[in-house]
Amino acid sequence: LCYKSLGRVKVARETWETCLVLQKKCFGDKHLDVASTENNLGTIYSTLPNEKFRAKELLKASLETRLSLLGKDHPMVTSSMNNLAVLSLSL
Repeated sequence: LCYKSLGRVKVARETWETCLVLQKKCFGDKHLDVASTENNLGTIYSTLPNEKFRAKELLKASLETRLSLLGKDHPMVTSSMNNLAVLSLSL
Protein backbone atom coordinates (compact mmCIF):
# COMPACT_ATOMS: atom_id res chain seq x y z
CA LEU A 1 0.00 0.00 0.00
CA CYS A 2 2.95 2.29 0.57
CA TYR A 3 3.99 2.23 -3.11
CA LYS A 4 0.41 2.94 -4.17
CA SER A 5 0.09 5.88 -1.80
CA LEU A 6 3.34 7.30 -3.17
CA GLY A 7 1.99 7.13 -6.71
CA ARG A 8 4.20 4.18 -7.68
CA VAL A 9 1.36 2.03 -8.95
CA LYS A 10 3.52 -0.01 -11.33
CA VAL A 11 5.91 -1.01 -8.55
CA ALA A 12 3.00 -1.82 -6.25
CA ARG A 13 1.35 -3.97 -8.91
CA GLU A 14 4.56 -5.87 -9.68
CA THR A 15 5.27 -6.44 -6.00
CA TRP A 16 1.77 -7.75 -5.29
CA GLU A 17 1.83 -9.95 -8.41
CA THR A 18 5.05 -11.57 -7.16
CA CYS A 19 3.60 -11.91 -3.68
CA LEU A 20 0.44 -13.54 -5.02
CA VAL A 21 2.39 -16.16 -6.97
CA LEU A 22 4.49 -17.02 -3.90
CA GLN A 23 1.51 -17.13 -1.55
CA LYS A 24 -0.47 -19.43 -3.84
CA LYS A 25 2.57 -21.69 -4.10
CA CYS A 26 2.95 -21.82 -0.30
CA PHE A 27 -0.67 -21.74 0.87
CA GLY A 28 -2.86 -22.71 -2.08
CA ASP A 29 -5.66 -20.64 -3.58
CA LYS A 30 -8.00 -20.61 -0.57
CA HIS A 31 -6.05 -18.83 2.15
CA LEU A 32 -6.71 -15.50 3.87
CA ASP A 33 -3.29 -14.10 2.97
CA VAL A 34 -3.95 -14.93 -0.69
CA ALA A 35 -7.38 -13.28 -0.45
CA SER A 36 -5.86 -10.12 1.04
CA THR A 37 -3.28 -9.90 -1.72
CA GLU A 38 -5.96 -10.49 -4.37
CA ASN A 39 -8.00 -7.71 -2.79
CA ASN A 40 -5.07 -5.27 -2.76
CA LEU A 41 -4.06 -6.18 -6.29
CA GLY A 42 -7.65 -5.83 -7.45
CA THR A 43 -7.79 -2.30 -6.11
CA ILE A 44 -4.59 -1.48 -8.00
CA TYR A 45 -5.95 -2.90 -11.26
CA SER A 46 -9.19 -0.98 -10.78
CA THR A 47 -7.22 2.26 -11.11
CA LEU A 48 -5.53 1.25 -14.37
CA PRO A 49 -7.01 1.87 -17.80
CA ASN A 50 -8.18 -1.30 -19.58
CA GLU A 51 -7.66 -3.48 -16.47
CA LYS A 52 -11.17 -3.44 -14.97
CA PHE A 53 -11.82 -7.09 -15.99
CA ARG A 54 -8.65 -8.25 -14.19
CA ALA A 55 -9.63 -6.14 -11.18
CA LYS A 56 -13.05 -7.78 -11.09
CA GLU A 57 -11.54 -11.29 -11.29
CA LEU A 58 -9.20 -10.61 -8.38
CA LEU A 59 -11.81 -8.90 -6.21
CA LYS A 60 -14.32 -11.69 -6.80
CA ALA A 61 -11.72 -14.35 -5.94
CA SER A 62 -10.89 -12.48 -2.74
CA LEU A 63 -14.56 -12.19 -1.81
CA GLU A 64 -15.26 -15.88 -2.47
CA THR A 65 -12.33 -16.99 -0.32
CA ARG A 66 -13.19 -14.64 2.50
CA LEU A 67 -16.84 -15.68 2.42
CA SER A 68 -16.00 -19.37 2.56
CA LEU A 69 -13.45 -18.99 5.36
CA LEU A 70 -14.93 -16.19 7.46
CA GLY A 71 -18.66 -16.10 6.79
CA LYS A 72 -20.86 -13.32 5.47
CA ASP A 73 -20.78 -11.15 8.60
CA HIS A 74 -17.03 -10.68 8.87
CA PRO A 75 -15.60 -7.14 8.29
CA MET A 76 -13.09 -8.43 5.72
CA VAL A 77 -15.98 -9.81 3.67
CA THR A 78 -17.69 -6.45 3.85
CA SER A 79 -14.50 -4.77 2.67
CA SER A 80 -14.34 -7.09 -0.35
CA MET A 81 -17.99 -6.39 -1.15
CA ASN A 82 -17.34 -2.67 -0.92
CA ASN A 83 -14.36 -2.85 -3.29
CA LEU A 84 -16.45 -4.78 -5.85
CA ALA A 85 -19.24 -2.22 -5.54
CA VAL A 86 -16.83 0.67 -6.12
CA LEU A 87 -15.43 -1.11 -9.18
CA SER A 88 -18.94 -1.68 -10.50
CA LEU A 89 -19.54 2.07 -10.45
CA SER A 90 -16.63 2.55 -12.86
CA LEU A 91 -17.71 -0.13 -15.36
